[in-house]
Amino acid sequence: MSFVPASFTLFLVYERATKSKHIQYINGLYPLVYWLTNFVWDLLNYLLPAACVIVILRLFNVPAYVEGENFLAVISLFLMYGWSIIPVMYPFSFRFSEPSNAYIFLIVINLFSGITCIYTSFFLEIFALGSPATSTLSVFTRTIKKIFKIFPNYCLGRGLIDIAYNDYYNSFYKKTGLNDRIRTPFIWDITVSNLVSMAICGLVFWTLTLLLEYGFFYTPSIPDALPYSHLDEDEDVAQARRHIVNKTVHDNILVMSNLSKCYRTKKTKKLIAVNNLCMGIRAGECFGLCGVNGAGKTTTFRMLTGDLRPTAGYAYVHGYDSIQQKRQVFKYIGYCPQFDALFDELTPVEHMLLMARLRGIRWHDENQHVQQLLKRLDLCEYLNVPVGKLSLGNRRKLSTAMALVGDPSIAFLDEPTSGMDPS
Repeated sequence: MSFVPASFTLFLVYERATKSKHIQYINGLYPLVYWLTNFVWDLLNYLLPAACVIVILRLFNVPAYVEGENFLAVISLFLMYGWSIIPVMYPFSFRFSEPSNAYIFLIVINLFSGITCIYTSFFLEIFALGSPATSTLSVFTRTIKKIFKIFPNYCLGRGLIDIAYNDYYNSFYKKTGLNDRIRTPFIWDITVSNLVSMAICGLVFWTLTLLLEYGFFYTPSIPDALPYSHLDEDEDVAQARRHIVNKTVHDNILVMSNLSKCYRTKKTKKLIAVNNLCMGIRAGECFGLCGVNGAGKTTTFRMLTGDLRPTAGYAYVHGYDSIQQKRQVFKYIGYCPQFDALFDELTPVEHMLLMARLRGIRWHDENQHVQQLLKRLDLCEYLNVPVGKLSLGNRRKLSTAMALVGDPSIAFLDEPTSGMDPS
């Protein structure tokens, strides 16, 4: 059961790395809904192999696991394991950019936390046999077993072992007539402690996932101000900067005030990607960012769309802060990222309908709206062709069309013509 939960991070890492999740958020998807729907789908996918294991136990009629209350205890362990292990996987999706790396890492973690902890507790119990309950070894064994209960894999494995032990002792008591010593599996020392531990673990990691999603643990690693020299600025640039900083311009729908982003690197102490950018853009304007690779264009787009927190400065869209008031900002913007945030299995129409429904476009208007955008981007020939079979240019057209769904007042297009035929 270590492989199945690890596989649930594959799609999560892919969506985050390709910015597909961010695009869905911009189009109206709420983070809580995103994680709940993923959990429901993952739980359904988990229940299938879990049911297969339970059916196999039933078919082979393993007495320790299928007789009386033991069978209900086994089912309870598998159900609670699904509740706990799935959210345990979710926080790791924030730490990886390659789905395969996340999958392999989590398989190893699951196997290690399950097998190693179970064997450790098992051998400690053997070594502690015959030792007084107050001996150092006995106390250490009980303590380490309590610590191991933070791992759902251990709780599942240990719970199954304890059910088998209890069934063995109950069989002995029945044969010897000691019926008063027969114990149900639903007591604290056998399954209840494991069930409670997994229930708490699920709640804790659900909370952790949401806190990570909302940036609760984010702390700027660089002071909230960057030095900047104004000596080489033209007078018109300096004047525009003063207007922005002094907030004397009121008709801009997009305002950047000393927007800066600085990264920590291994080779250098810090790398300034965007340095005190001040700019205001009015409604109806078409403004282009020009620069060599690494000039900070994509970084600027990411900060403006709420995908990246600035080191210093602020960005406002229709008066809303791009970081602190993301939900309000998302209502006004569309975003075509530098690299396509697409699903190879879906067609252009399916992509567009997904975005239209997230935007809240009325169902009787969505088809007409989608068809108009696809026609404007010259994609009518490929309406029902899987995106994985489209050329790079047509994929960029689709990404641009997705950014225009819902007629946003501001469309951020990061290299939208990359790979397109000049014709």
